[in-house]
Amino acid sequence: MVGPISAFNNATGGTGLAIVGVLMAFFVIPFVAGFFIDLLCRKVLHLYDNEIFKFIQ
Repeated sequence: MVGPISAFNNATGGTGLAIVGVLMAFFVIPFVAGFFIDLLCRKVLHLYDNEIFKFIQ
């Protein structure tokens, strides 16, 4: 496992390309993948629904 700072320091190419790569690898891809996996589990496979996200009041 590599952290964002280490990934930035060891990236080849320019600084801008390194920043874009780190942002994609650590923020964009995980959030997009999580969104689609949640959509798949809720809408297609019906493993759970929105009720599990409501807190007991």
